[in-house]
Amino acid sequence: MQVITASVPQAELFSYATELRSLTGGRGTFSAKLDRYEDVPQHIAEKVIEAHRKEVEAATRSSQRVVRKRLGKRSAVVQLRN
Repeated sequence: MQVITASVPQAELFSYATELRSLTGGRGTFSAKLDRYEDVPQHIAEKVIEAHRKEVEAATRSSQRVVRKRLGKRSAVVQLRN
């Protein structure tokens, strides 16, 4: 049996089990544990922040549509705060 110890980013582990099984004919196993936290590289952080901003905007627009539908023909100013 061969044992390999390595530190890898958590994001790399999502497909690791499938790849390991494929490479070892279904015999390979692995275990993982959190080693440490590190800052996300700036270019990745910007992508994550932008995706979250878009999700928040979409949820806000959806909430505003629901409020408008409930009001029917009446008019009102609705201000949502996070």
